[in-house]
Amino acid sequence: MKKQGKQVIEIWWPRYHDFMVLVAVDKVRVGVNYLTFTKDARRKGILYSFDGDRVLTECTVTSNGKIKCFEVPLSWLEEIEDRKMNDRVREATLDTAQEIMEEMRL
Repeated sequence: MKKQGKQVIEIWWPRYHDFMVLVAVDKVRVGVNYLTFTKDARRKGILYSFDGDRVLTECTVTSNGKIKCFEVPLSWLEEIEDRKMNDRVREATLDTAQEIMEEMRL
């Protein structure tokens, strides 16, 4: 998956017992990085960004059992507005409003 010419890192879900996200060391780049969760129902389909410079200098390296990962605090992720999702929500709201108006006319 790409975002403005950059790779979007796909993560299954965050580690909720300590509110950390394990991000593979080789995927973190200098500057803005993008991340999305693919299995977490609460966060699925939402695009997040985080500062790669901060991760590279401040986060500890651990293992997920297979590869080396940075432990990135969940609080460091910034949600990016998904325009397609917002358009769908707006359309659903308009449809609902039209249905209510039609019911009121009856």
